[in-house]
Amino acid sequence: MNTKIEIYTYSSKSQDLITKTIEKYTKDTWLFSYKENILHICDELIKNAIKSNYKLILILFELKNLYKSSLGNIESQELMDWLKEILFSGEHQLIHHNLKKISHEDISKKLKELMHYERFYIEYKENKSNSHYLKEIRTIAKIKQILKKFGIYTLVEFYQNPEFIHILIQNGSPILEEDFLRIVEKRKTFSEYVKNQKKEEFFVENIDTSGGGHGLGYPLMDALLLEMGLKPEEHLYLVSAKRTMVLLNLPLKPVQESVNA
Repeated sequence: MNTKIEIYTYSSKSQDLITKTIEKYTKDTWLFSYKENILHICDELIKNAIKSNYKLILILFELKNLYKSSLGNIESQELMDWLKEILFSGEHQLIHHNLKKISHEDISKKLKELMHYERFYIEYKENKSNSHYLKEIRTIAKIKQILKKFGIYTLVEFYQNPEFIHILIQNGSPILEEDFLRIVEKRKTFSEYVKNQKKEEFFVENIDTSGGGHGLGYPLMDALLLEMGLKPEEHLYLVSAKRTMVLLNLPLKPVQESVNA
């Protein structure tokens, strides 16, 4: 059994489809009792993917403005295509060389604004409300056009074998090395808190809104897996490549050994 869901805008329709698909795959298994946990994890991963896509476009805009001043004779689209190839190259040294030229604080601030605008855009598309936010809605529409042109969207794939339900969330944009390392470190720190019976204290002591929302989302997902009796490091994998992939492995039979939650 295999199901693929392409997400360009994470509307209520998309959320309903993800919910129904989770219910279909977990029906008649122990996982059905934890369908809300699974939905929460998928929801978080999809929203992370959308943030990453928007962050990529913001970075491209910033780099384009930077290079345009010194390469005034180059066409804007040609410049954008060239910069996109750099960010998708997987060459961390080359990517870092370019990223250090821009303000990541400004990028994070603009990203938060875009995620706010995204809500206006979805509400407008669903029921034509929020017409007084047309400027913000047009901003999102413009970015979505660029993402579509580049073939960047989020793919959620469900597939099942006799032992596992696998949920693969594949993002059209690469994850930046700094974001990947921050996520890895957050998960490692959270694991240490869990071992020391201080899971709740982690979320109080490690609030961090930097990096466009990356970071605490993964410990939250790890906490949901722990509630299910699953070890996060064995059931949720983040792959750093030219495309960002996250694999959620859900065993069809409950894990027997206890997990320190």
